[in-house]
Amino acid sequence: MLNCKEACKLLSQGQDRELTRGERWQLRLHLPFCPSCRRYHAQLAFIRKQVGQWQRESENNRHEVENRLP
Repeated sequence: MLNCKEACKLLSQGQDRELTRGERWQLRLHLPFCPSCRRYHAQLAFIRKQVGQWQRESENNRHEVENRLP
């Protein structure tokens, strides 16, 4: 079973690449028993969502500015 340090490392890596079936399985075994790692997982998901939203808003703002230019 994973320790918290290993679980957090896998959760972070999962943001950049697809985890293997074994890695996902290890996380599924660890997360139900670890509120700290579940919280870290939720924080990563929140950050990813916010960054995506900011990128979309930035792109929309760029288009608005470009459309206003002569």
